[in-house]
Amino acid sequence: MSNVLLEYYASNSSFNSYSYSNNLSLLQLEFAQDELETYTTSRKVGLSKATIPWINKAAAIFWNSTHGAINKSTMEVLRNFVVSMYQCEYAKGKALNFAKAFLRYLTKIQLDTRYQAFEIFLQKPKALKERKNLTARIITKEDIAYNFAYFKSRTGR
Repeated sequence: MSNVLLEYYASNSSFNSYSYSNNLSLLQLEFAQDELETYTTSRKVGLSKATIPWINKAAAIFWNSTHGAINKSTMEVLRNFVVSMYQCEYAKGKALNFAKAFLRYLTKIQLDTRYQAFEIFLQKPKALKERKNLTARIITKEDIAYNFAYFKSRTGR
């Protein structure tokens, strides 16, 4: 009986632990440029004039990185370009968040949840936060005494 089960599991690909058809690294999905333009136009409705150029830049970066093909490679090209192009964390976030939002849009429009799975390749790198001291040097008792004496002499008390 165990040989029959082993043969069944071996022949049935859904029971295999690794299947190339389910590998996100090998998957490629397509989209049309007019879908990106439609999404970009809808995102710009009601936004301030200062925000619209960021939407346009993010859309141009997305198209120039993908040319209508969404796969691991194009998502990594997009992420690496944004990370190297912008120093400001907010600018990186705007471009990468636009790309993630467009993938969610394609998921809904195409009725295919695989688009949204590519968000994993668009994560911002973890930034090291700089520790800021309250002062550049240590405050001593002499500093405090000096300041008290200074304020006392200024106020006359």
